[in-house]
Amino acid sequence: MTEPKINNIFLNFKNWMLQNQNILLHFITKICITFFIVTTGIYCFQNFINRTNQSIFQSCKKNLLKNFLLTCFKYSIIFFILICIFHKIGIRSNSIVAILGIFSLTLGFIIQGSISNLTSGILLLTLNALKIGEYVSIGKFSGSVLNVHIFYTVLKTVDGKIILIPNNKIITDIIVNYSKEPFRRNEFLIGISHNSNVKLVKKILIKIIKSDHQVIQSKDIVAELHEISPCSLNFVVRCWSKTEELNIVYWRLLKKFKVGLEKKNIEIFQLQINLMPINNLNNNINYINNNINQLKKII
Repeated sequence: MTEPKINNIFLNFKNWMLQNQNILLHFITKICITFFIVTTGIYCFQNFINRTNQSIFQSCKKNLLKNFLLTCFKYSIIFFILICIFHKIGIRSNSIVAILGIFSLTLGFIIQGSISNLTSGILLLTLNALKIGEYVSIGKFSGSVLNVHIFYTVLKTVDGKIILIPNNKIITDIIVNYSKEPFRRNEFLIGISHNSNVKLVKKILIKIIKSDHQVIQSKDIVAELHEISPCSLNFVVRCWSKTEELNIVYWRLLKKFKVGLEKKNIEIFQLQINLMPINNLNNNINYINNNINQLKKII
């Protein structure tokens, strides 16, 4: 390229700069303002998050809920900064908001199930309805709570199965929490023979319960005749223990009841089935058939 051509290029560039200096100055000013908004916004955002993390969100007992709220707040600030940047550059914010609104509406129809799970998860975490380690029954599923996520809850059954339940199913279903209260009541139904001494049976049952160190003695202890059935006298026995000791107390007392009643020669009712020999059964069937035939002749 010759020297005159280079001089012409520089001269044309200089002339263009002089003609458009106002436009260039305005554009550079917008870039500087935009840079200032971005840096100031990021600085203020970080400081605000650090302070808020120690104050407002500290009240959230669930780390998952805390992180979710922080994430929502972070993207809200970023969206606000972007709107300011577009406005300064010259892009109208009304158009951006309208496009985002249409996009959000369309996306909402597509993932409405996920949004339902999301809102249900936030409600579960906010209301603190489920805690990790609690044993619960949700609909037809029962197990210990392993984790409560934003979209689903994880249960572990007593036989080691892992169940993932969508949060919207939990919110709309019945939740039975077996671990919420510190104390639970055990109930036994014990059947004995009709010729047993009712007062003696009651005395034995009460004595066994009061001698157990894991039974809460300050709470109601019941041992009463509950039902007189054709086959047995049914006693109902109720006592309280700590929730985590419920099954241990149940198994131990059941064993003690059996041993204590048998020591006093009190017969515990058990259903007995007498099996009939095959030859006798055939004879009875033939007898019934003969009677049926005779009735038919009479009719």
